[in-house]
Amino acid sequence: MNRKLNKGYALAMAAVLGISVVPGGSYVMAAGDGAAAEENAAAENAYFHSENADEVNIQDTGVYTIILKANEGWSFTLADNVDVTPWLVDEEGSPVFTDTEGIAFTQNGEEGPAVEGNTLKINIDASKISGFTSNGKGDIYVLPPSDSMWVAGENKGFYKATAEWAGCYTIPKVEVIGQIDGSKEKEFILEEDTVTLALDGEGLDDSLIDSSEAVIEIVDGDGYYVSDFVFTPGSIGETWTNGENTYSMSAEDISFDNGGYDVVDGGRGWSQQGGDGNGNYNISIGLSGLKYNGLPLSDVKIPLHVYCYGRTFTVEGGSLIAESQPKWTSSAEDNIPVLCDVYPDELYAVWPLGFDASGLTSEDFTLTLCSEYGDELVLEAGKDYSAVSEKGRSVITVNYMNWSFTPVYTTLRVDVNTDALVWDQEMYRADTISCTYDIASVYAYYTLSGGLSGTLSWTFYGLEGFDSWEQLYDAPTYRLAYVDEGGTKNYYAEDENGNGILVDSEQKAISYDASEDCSTAVINQVAYVTRREDMTEEKEADGQVITFSKEYDNVEYTLRTPDKAVGVTAKPGYALGSAWDTYLRWPWQTFINTGYQGGTK
Repeated sequence: MNRKLNKGYALAMAAVLGISVVPGGSYVMAAGDGAAAEENAAAENAYFHSENADEVNIQDTGVYTIILKANEGWSFTLADNVDVTPWLVDEEGSPVFTDTEGIAFTQNGEEGPAVEGNTLKINIDASKISGFTSNGKGDIYVLPPSDSMWVAGENKGFYKATAEWAGCYTIPKVEVIGQIDGSKEKEFILEEDTVTLALDGEGLDDSLIDSSEAVIEIVDGDGYYVSDFVFTPGSIGETWTNGENTYSMSAEDISFDNGGYDVVDGGRGWSQQGGDGNGNYNISIGLSGLKYNGLPLSDVKIPLHVYCYGRTFTVEGGSLIAESQPKWTSSAEDNIPVLCDVYPDELYAVWPLGFDASGLTSEDFTLTLCSEYGDELVLEAGKDYSAVSEKGRSVITVNYMNWSFTPVYTTLRVDVNTDALVWDQEMYRADTISCTYDIASVYAYYTLSGGLSGTLSWTFYGLEGFDSWEQLYDAPTYRLAYVDEGGTKNYYAEDENGNGILVDSEQKAISYDASEDCSTAVINQVAYVTRREDMTEEKEADGQVITFSKEYDNVEYTLRTPDKAVGVTAKPGYALGSAWDTYLRWPWQTFINTGYQGGTK
């Protein structure tokens, strides 16, 4: 008899563990070869098979033996009396038992190279089982790990961990019929204090059901702590009839625990605002320890529902949710749209359940740009932005591109005209729907002042934390140059011993930091540097003292791009571009055609 692992498990095991899964003729899966697995569906287990799977059916606390036989070209390589409890899995590849050790052991195992096609027996001591992982009967598969089989004979392959059906277990399924219902108005009472416990299975024998060691206790759940209550377990009936019995409790069996606090005229109790927030408590009472023919049965939960009266709600000139807004997001990084770049931004409104926004058009949204100093610009629907809406979602595409450096708009407010919006007016109040986004509308920039010689100054706008030259600039540099009597130009360098020498190219010359010479400074967001000319320095080179001229690099080229800035951020309303001149030439756009046109005039 062949049983099959489901396809999902076969694929998952192969992908995650890098193994083959061959459940008695189901799927063969080589690691990383999903297509091959599909083609090899229904291939037989090439490594081993069970010789008695039809005979293994765990029904009591006896010892059950699984007999595995290696196929031609393979051998089991395992010592005697090795714990192989983890080998036993269900059709999903999960453990069959709640125990992870101490139940299944090898018999007649052989370490090292073994006889081709040898037999491995696995003894299962069912008296050691403390729990099955399923409620009711189930199949048992054997999944030997990759180091448990060796090649033998002429075989040149290698074993991939493979599962094979090896038997089953037969225990009744435990069911709880009904729930215990209570209420609290003036007094706490139970309207229904009994549930039915039913075992479902073929040929049930009531005499084999054992509830003498049953454990009944409150278990974890939502809306309460186990420590909230003082609980007396109640009782299971003395006899089982046709697989059924009852569990009963009284109102006195459960009460609130004040933790030993000395309560005076008060303390904890059932609350109209407890449980689900409206006085409905749903508490789980766990039942464990049932056995059938000595084997453990599944744990189950007995539902206890308590309703605390007094909290009701009617709509009288109000709504269940006082104020409701859609969930506003955007396509922008950090949810801050940049309106000075060339890319459109999308604003998203996800409407709450009970809203229908499908009637909204572009004209129903008003978009207003606002500065910190009171300037406002209302964008034009259909030109600067457009909107499309479905029942539960609206998308506003903002095409507006801000060119001017002022005003610096820091926020974008979206106001929604609710005339075309439909909603459940008993659940929501939606008189005003609006959202304000933080935005960037101007790239951080600088203005440059100064002539071809003397002091240069860069005034930066839109930067936060700029207070030192090194944050935005590389250090200016100079080299020492010397022209001899023959007109040959040389530069100062040093050999490996630090002695001065003359070299014939500036690439070989030493570069010196000119920050002090050029008086670099940052004062109130303004960076200053002064070009220097006709400065000299004496150095000894090639055994003679020479007066060198200092040749300075062009200091205006020491400014780094914004992405190389250190310790500076953009102020509200500003963005850091990829370059400082990202759109400094905006007056030259043909649609503006005014202002500075370039050149010297």
